[in-house]
Amino acid sequence: MPLLVDVGTYGAANGGGTVGLTIFEAQMPADVDAGVCLNEYGSEEPEYVLSTDGVYIEHPRFQVYCRHTDFTTGRALIETWYRALALVVNQTLTATKYLRIEPLQSPYSVNPPQDAQGRWEWFCNFRTEKELG
Repeated sequence: MPLLVDVGTYGAANGGGTVGLTIFEAQMPADVDAGVCLNEYGSEEPEYVLSTDGVYIEHPRFQVYCRHTDFTTGRALIETWYRALALVVNQTLTATKYLRIEPLQSPYSVNPPQDAQGRWEWFCNFRTEKELG
């Protein structure tokens, strides 16, 4: 399965929302006041193993973006994602083996921390180590 599907499904199972209702891939609808969006971005080079043809391990990176009208609830939501994803070690998510998902920093807010509609925004970036899938 694609990375964002795996991560979204895992996040939903760990209290992060509902896929398609409050969890979105690549773009969150503008009218959603409380939700999470997962975005994949540039990664590190893959790894090869002598006994295997082609790429064996990938290192994709992704971002969790949280938006909410209530500061405390939104901050708790990004923290839920941060803590749940940091626990992924040697687990299969959907059908792909993830050796590790590592936060690249603690959740953060940008300046200004609210969007034009007054909704609070938080971000956290992650690096993965996973089998080709």
